[in-house]
Amino acid sequence: MSETRSILVAEVIGEAPLLNKIGVTETERAVERCRNRAERSIESNEGDTDQTEGRCLVAHFKRCENAILAAFDMQSRVSQLPPVSGVSLSVRIAVHSAASNLAGTPDAQAIEIAKAIAGDAPDSQILISAEALANLPDSLQPHIDTSAARSVSGYKLPVYPFKSGTSLAPLREAFSPTATSLALQSMLSDLGPLSQPPVVVASSVTP
Repeated sequence: MSETRSILVAEVIGEAPLLNKIGVTETERAVERCRNRAERSIESNEGDTDQTEGRCLVAHFKRCENAILAAFDMQSRVSQLPPVSGVSLSVRIAVHSAASNLAGTPDAQAIEIAKAIAGDAPDSQILISAEALANLPDSLQPHIDTSAARSVSGYKLPVYPFKSGTSLAPLREAFSPTATSLALQSMLSDLGPLSQPPVVVASSVTP
């Protein structure tokens, strides 16, 4: 039985001016440093990296909120890298959700859709597909700018950006283990004390 997986595609951008300044080899190293930062974001948010090729990186997550947290985390990590010869690189990202194949990974068509969305993302922005939006928990959905929906060639449904000023900290707060634990405690409190099953003690039998 297939399960839903959320796909993250990140593309390093802004390296073109470096080619004339430092050459192909050093430019590729600068891009690789950004990719390495992005991979650490994926690992720290329980994702699996599927592809790394050139400026592009593909990963998948069991939970959509983890993909979103990874996306904002990698943007933050990459932005903290020092400029290379006066040029700062950045990443544009897409998050899409689709059913996995029998191996538990997204199929090729779903990955191509995510790549198309990422390729259409404005510089340094994160776009989320309609399927990914449907898989987000309620606590994160208010951060999506549904009024700014846009279309992408090769994808029939709208894609959405995040609201201006959205950052990693409020997203983490909205979906933090602490908040989840407090909600669970509140729910258990409302249910009242639960009855315990009787404890059966074996009695000794005198022959």
